[in-house]
Amino acid sequence: MPSAVFGMSRSRRRLLVGAGAATGADLSWTTSDHDGTTIATGSRPPASPHASPYAYAVADHLAIVGSTQAAVASVLDTLHGRSPALGSVPLYAETMGHLDGNRLAGVYVNAAPLLDALHRAVGTAGPILRGLLTSAVGPIDADRSMGMALTVGQGHAGLDIVTLTDASKLPNDGPRSGGAATDL
Repeated sequence: MPSAVFGMSRSRRRLLVGAGAATGADLSWTTSDHDGTTIATGSRPPASPHASPYAYAVADHLAIVGSTQAAVASVLDTLHGRSPALGSVPLYAETMGHLDGNRLAGVYVNAAPLLDALHRAVGTAGPILRGLLTSAVGPIDADRSMGMALTVGQGHAGLDIVTLTDASKLPNDGPRSGGAATDL
């Protein structure tokens, strides 16, 4: 599943050095242009135990490091206003709205693509694995999203986690196991 992370700095040089270090110096690099921004894509020989490609770009004081060139291009499209920003997605706003807004760091997971990837990965073992997961954490197919917020204050630190679920996919015999909230 393609993914991307990013960091900010006022120094373009620091971003380039950081992005290059994060992706690895032992890669063979090529570059491409995406609407005026250079995307560098690195790859290892196919025989390498870590043959996955990496890509990065620097735009508007933002270093974007992704698992594929397409993942980096997608972030650039959002940055340039061609794709909706995550903050405008209703499920993101609903999920993160349940968490402290004064957070040091936040994580958001849209469960739909994650569950689709899980279903493809487990293949025919799906019903068995789904049964094991359901007995451990509840019916994962009911999950819509998850958000986490790290907060730090004077003398304390906290990690809040929220999971939004689709109540129509929950069993009628009460709340999920594992202590997770079902109605937020």
